Amino acid sequence: MERIISEICNSDLKKETFKDAQFIMFAEGGAMGEPGAVCIVTAGGNIFHCNYVYGDVKLSELTDTIPVLKAWDAGMFGEYSSVPDGWHCEYLGAGNHLLIRNDVYNNFKSIIGEDKSPSDIYAMWLDAAWKIIEGRNAVNDSFEDKRVYITSELVHGDNIPDSLRVQEGFFSDGRSYLSEMWCYEQTTNVTYYFTVDDPLRGMLQNDDKTLEEYLIEQKKINAGEEHHMGVQILDTEEGKIYSVTVCVGCDDDFFCEAYM
Repeated sequence: MERIISEICNSDLKKETFKDAQFIMFAEGGAMGEPGAVCIVTAGGNIFHCNYVYGDVKLSELTDTIPVLKAWDAGMFGEYSSVPDGWHCEYLGAGNHLLIRNDVYNNFKSIIGEDKSPSDIYAMWLDAAWKIIEGRNAVNDSFEDKRVYITSELVHGDNIPDSLRVQEGFFSDGRSYLSEMWCYEQTTNVTYYFTVDDPLRGMLQNDDKTLEEYLIEQKKINAGEEHHMGVQILDTEEGKIYSVTVCVGCDDDFFCEAYM
């Protein structure tokens, strides 16, 4: 893979561009090195760079586009008071910080070592991140062998329910999913089944808000509606699977839209 750093501006700030971010380097406005720099490395091997001090990118719009930055508090000298779920933080010294997704953190630490100073990590982090991403993509063919394809038989075994509708497909990030519409007493529901962990895309956090936002991203439910959801994790021979049920209607009361 060729390591190409793409410069982005305010008009490029779209959530879908950064949803597979694995590493985010963030420099404070007064940091040493390049104040205001942000560098993002994605699972697919994209590297994006922008600067909210010297470029046209606005910090408020940047944090809106990358929610993990909004949920994170840089603190002072690496004493982080708030670390977003699913991420680790490494202090790079002099107002520079690195956010690392949990699923690549141990690999990252094994490459840079445990005894490096913040300034050492500052100099090493991009090479280490690229080594991880390049290695993962180099064996991309093996991911297909490890990927779990969700079917009624996998989810239910031999006791397949008499659902109103069943749909199999793939989400935009490549995860296989199964959706079922079914009724119970006075309720109509849609249940989505999809993998907790994907060999290429990584883990999906077991958190109602995270899963709701994920289904909104996948255009299965609508933003701005109240969602009555129930979340379970099913253990199968192929791996762990989320079962996320959205109640779309109860008796004569309409709750929300849910698309197959």
